[in-house]
Amino acid sequence: MQSNHATSGVFFALSAYVLWGVAPVYFKQLPSLAAPEIVLYRVIWTVIFTLALVALIRQRHAVAAVLAAPKTLMILFGSGLVIGANWLIFIWAVVNEQMVQASLGYFINPLVNVLFGLIFFSERLRRMQWLAVAIATIMVSAQVIAFGQVPWIALALAVSFGIYGVLRKHISLPAIAGLFLESLVLLPFALVYLGYLLASGTITPLNSGAELALTAGLGVVTAAPLLFFTAAASRMRLITLGFFQYIGPSLMFVIAISFYDEQVTAGEWLSFAAVWLALMIYTWDSWRAQRERVALHS
Repeated sequence: MQSNHATSGVFFALSAYVLWGVAPVYFKQLPSLAAPEIVLYRVIWTVIFTLALVALIRQRHAVAAVLAAPKTLMILFGSGLVIGANWLIFIWAVVNEQMVQASLGYFINPLVNVLFGLIFFSERLRRMQWLAVAIATIMVSAQVIAFGQVPWIALALAVSFGIYGVLRKHISLPAIAGLFLESLVLLPFALVYLGYLLASGTITPLNSGAELALTAGLGVVTAAPLLFFTAAASRMRLITLGFFQYIGPSLMFVIAISFYDEQVTAGEWLSFAAVWLALMIYTWDSWRAQRERVALHS
């Protein structure tokens, strides 16, 4: 039974991170839409899809509890704005042939999370974690100095998703209920933008049933990986789950250079080399620390 539990956990983890990794391919199927329009439809359809899921899996009480707690609601308001900004930056990067930069951002994110743990939660960093963060910091500095390039897309994605994680760490809420409320926060902004596009006559028409279906599918694309991730998290240790997190940006990187012919500059190769080294150190240190904890309690 335990073996089946672990096997299903691996299946759900792979499903989540593979879907996150190939999501840019889906966004690329909407070439007529600008990034803000894709985000607009993503918000609307995510609200609709997650509302149906909240009713289906009976998370209405969780939603009601948040609506009755002003402090939690304010935190969710902040996390909704941050994840909305993250979506906009990510989709802009994808539709503007900057997928390589986007993948770099999600490679950097685990190191940003470690740093935010130190800043916001007074977590103590082990020596190897300090080394990994230092290597990533030197990488960014070296790219700026040597190539005059600030990897702003990668940094914006890593930092925004890190801030999102900090905010969500303060809330005990099922993932789908949280996504519903966060997309609900973004809905008024999306509707105002939709109204502006309609009033100004600048909205991009959806000229085919396929385009309409693809925009409606944005809700599923957003929520499905999260469902798989929460299923995996309930079946396996987080330290093990953490080893899967590099699948998404790795797939993104391979897709960008293999299928969309994105060029990797010398500065970006330097960045990736440094970040991959830092992540190897970080992953090895996490694995070693977990083994020591298990040995201590056995």
